[in-house]
Amino acid sequence: MPYSFFIDQDEILNTLEETLDSKIYKNTEKITEIIYQPQALFKVRAVTRCSSTMEGHTESVISVAFSPDGK
Repeated sequence: MPYSFFIDQDEILNTLEETLDSKIYKNTEKITEIIYQPQALFKVRAVTRCSSTMEGHTESVISVAFSPDGK
């Protein structure tokens, strides 16, 4: 499972050494708490435009509702 790591709510995007060497975390006398969170196991792609069409519609269909009795 992939994880994200954080120091003081800032995500560690580079190596831990590069992050700790930055000017924000220069204090060597302080205990640094590293928090981790599991990332999602699936990938989500941004919604763009639908490539198919619905008969009778000339613009994009944003939402659809269905009735249990078909009316």
